[in-house]
Amino acid sequence: MRKLSEYCSKLKSFNKKYIGKKREIRVEVSVLTDRGIGIVTWRKGDEIEVAVKPDRVDEVMPCYRYNYAIYDVEISIDAVPKNDRLYNGAWYWIMSQAIVENQDYEAIKHRAVFDDQESNIPGKRTDREISIGTWGSATYRRYTGVNKFGQPFDFELCLRPALAIPYGDRIMYSLGFSDGHITDMNGHGWIYRRKMRDNDINYGLAKYASPQEVVV
Repeated sequence: MRKLSEYCSKLKSFNKKYIGKKREIRVEVSVLTDRGIGIVTWRKGDEIEVAVKPDRVDEVMPCYRYNYAIYDVEISIDAVPKNDRLYNGAWYWIMSQAIVENQDYEAIKHRAVFDDQESNIPGKRTDREISIGTWGSATYRRYTGVNKFGQPFDFELCLRPALAIPYGDRIMYSLGFSDGHITDMNGHGWIYRRKMRDNDINYGLAKYASPQEVVV
């Protein structure tokens, strides 16, 4: 199956960043800094964030984070023990940042599919305007038809203001390029992929925009 970036030009840069990324100093690695041993909690290019122990032993916080260039630190031969407060504190920030970056990437990905491929959805389109109170109105579009494999679909997307996740998966299904999975989110903010169910692409009108709210 072709990579999604081959369908959406906005996603090609993510592949380039991944391919060109140096692997020596990465998130979770223990490094030596001018403040002592620490754990890398974030990296972007040559810039990293490192969690280190507080100066005071009676400090409540398990760690503080400082920004460094990768050239200003060295990989530590000794790793921070897993039962150390610094380890637990650093992993809290690693996980928090991972959730944020995961959500940001997925939002960009699905928006890119929406922008590049929405006009190619086959079948019938029906638009309606929904009142959202003091915020004005929203435009919804319902798509009904079959993809190139003869699989039916019937779903509605918000065009204005456009929501992102998991619009891209529904659009790819309608085009016949789906891998059979759809993006979802658990109760902790993690975005993951699960098997697509019939009501993911055959639900008709959007459940948060009931017909009685249609603006005349």
